[in-house]
Amino acid sequence: MAQKPFPDFSSEQFRFTSPRAKLHALREFVLNHEGPVAKDDARRLMAAMCRLAIDLMTGSHMSSRWELDLVEATRLLHGEVSMYDRDPEASDGRA
Repeated sequence: MAQKPFPDFSSEQFRFTSPRAKLHALREFVLNHEGPVAKDDARRLMAAMCRLAIDLMTGSHMSSRWELDLVEATRLLHGEVSMYDRDPEASDGRA
């Protein structure tokens, strides 16, 4: 059985997909993946998980009392996303 490629959440297929359905797509990719996970796929997986966490937090209706926690958690997750989304070849000087 051929392995499914890493889900591309920017594609039309996932345009109106809920965070939960995206999480299930990531779960399916991980559970059905055989062999070592490529470094690029691991980075994309981490970034996708952080984005899903942001989507879930910003989509929930929290009272204003928790707003600062939401902003801080979202800021930290955005920092994680940028770390995993970066192009490693461009930043470490390797060609």
